[in-house]
Amino acid sequence: MSSAVLGVALLAGVGLLVLTAVALVLVLAVRASTSRTASRPDAAPDPHAPAADVDGGPWP
Repeated sequence: MSSAVLGVALLAGVGLLVLTAVALVLVLAVRASTSRTASRPDAAPDPHAPAADVDGGPWP
């Protein structure tokens, strides 16, 4: 019985390690993709972005 518990714990540990590695790869891929698109000089401005606050006031 003790070896079964150790096997399940080992399997859970390996599964957690694999999930962490997959999540890390996905995060790095998304970061690389967004930084590449944001740094393009020909990228069009976002039409839904709010206007820049030039006077620094809290009023609209």
